[in-house]
This record gives sequence, structure tokens and C-alpha cells, in this order.
Amino acid sequence: MSAIRKVDCRSHTACTEFNASLLDTGFAVLTNHGIDPGRINGVYSEWSAFLRILAKTPSLKKYYMRNLERFDGYFPCELAEVAKNASVRDLKQYFQLYHNGRYPKPTEVSLEAQELFNDMTLLGKKLLGWINTNFNTLEQEKLKQQDITNLTETLRVERTMMRILHYPAYDPSTVQPGQVRSAPHEDINWITILPTGSTRGLQICLDGENWNDVPFEPDSIIVNIGDMLQEFTEGRYHSTTHRVIAPRDVSGEERVSIPCFIHAKKDVVLSHRKEKPFTAENYLCERIAELNRLDSE
Repeated sequence: MSAIRKVDCRSHTACTEFNASLLDTGFAVLTNHGIDPGRINGVYSEWSAFLRILAKTPSLKKYYMRNLERFDGYFPCELAEVAKNASVRDLKQYFQLYHNGRYPKPTEVSLEAQELFNDMTLLGKKLLGWINTNFNTLEQEKLKQQDITNLTETLRVERTMMRILHYPAYDPSTVQPGQVRSAPHEDINWITILPTGSTRGLQICLDGENWNDVPFEPDSIIVNIGDMLQEFTEGRYHSTTHRVIAPRDVSGEERVSIPCFIHAKKDVVLSHRKEKPFTAENYLCERIAELNRLDSE
């Protein structure tokens, strides 16, 4: 079975190695990526404390509760996602941020998470450029037909979202059957930028049956392919199923992670369905409607 590659971003072969890992596994692990590990760890510490406070303070919880139109803000454990093929909610709480969305008051948290969001968005744009160098003739032609010369031009900053996730510590004997920190799923977007979490637990499934740990490399950043890139490349870049569990030796520990979901501009045509253009906006609305149906069942 193919292994996820560790890619040193300062190496002259970094772009090649990055694409090879994505094509083999849908994932890559980046070192020397240019984002300050101190900033990442500081945001982990600050926001894990803030999210614990939100969970215990009814007035704050109500004030920051997620917006039903934009879906930014605070999602308590009782509103956590139900994955596509799951029947119970994930064991997590989180705060969703957009570049032009809501952010806590300066008296509650610093601006470091916003700065990290900017850093990861810029890294995402760079990595879209790396993927663009490996596009085949068909994929290049699909861009050309839309007057796009490089995949970096498709980045939709206002839709790109950062999610600050807090997975509380829990007793495995008290949860519902099948309930885990994040049930098996695929991401919707172009690519996801994910600093290594505070503890182990991220796994991928490449064969539809067996789960393998994503390398837990301190200070690294994990990148994975989303469904939109899979749709655009007709499966050449595959959106790999992944999940987050609590290994037995860390189930009594909390986990913090901060994925940044890099999205495409809404009018980017990913494919054609029934001879009609199928855009990033069509795809996003379809998936959100699907998740909303699952959440209401």
C-alpha cells in the first residue's frame, strides 16, 4: 500500500514529491512550510481554553451560536456534524471562521487565529499552483476554456473557511455505538490545509476497509484533496476517506486541530452533468443540502 510522503518544502523536488503523494494517497505531510509553529501552538492553547469556556457559559454560547445562513460561529457538541454515512454526531465542538465573518472580541481571544488563517490561505494558494504544474492536457484545457491560466486564480477567499476544532476528552464506555471524534468522510473543497493536531488520531482509508495512521509529525502541515478537485480531475486526484479517532492511550486527552478548507470561486466549472456545466457553487450547495438533510433526520 502506498505511504503518505513527507515533503520538505525547501527541497528542489518538493513540488514533484507533493503531487506524487497526493496522487498515491490523497494526502501529503509538509515540513519547512513557512508557517510559524509557535503561532499554531499558541492558537491551539488559546482556543481550546476559549471553547471550554463557551461550552460552560450559556450567555457566551448563545451570543456566538452558529449563524444559520452563513454557518460561522460556535457549534457546540450537540450541534456537531453527522457525517454522510454515520447515524450519530461526532464527538467535537468547534468555531468556524471566514475572512469576512464573525470573530470573538479582543478581550476574549487575540488576533493570532486570524493571522494563522491568513497564513494557511496563502499556503493553500501556493499549493494550488504546485498542483497546477502537474495538470494533464485535459485539465489544462478545462481551465483554458474558462479563461483561467493557473489554478491559483480560482481561489475563493470569502468562501475559504477555517474551523477551530476541540475534541473533548471522554470515557469510551459512555459514548453511543459507532460514535467517534470525526466519522469517516471526505472534504468538499479544493484542498484542505491542516496543521498536525495536538494529539494523534487522524487516519485514512485507501482500500475501503483498512485504516492507517497519518504520520504524526510535530510542526508539520497535512494537506489532503477535496471532492471538488476530484470532480475537476475526473478522479485522477482522489478525495480520500479519513476519520479522527481517540487511540486508547489518548482517549482521556483532549485534541485540538485547525483545518483550513480552500474553496473554488463559485463559477468555476468542475465538470458537466446532463450536458450542463456543474460549478463549484452547484457542488457546494448540493453537499450542504445533503448534510442538512442528514442533520435533520
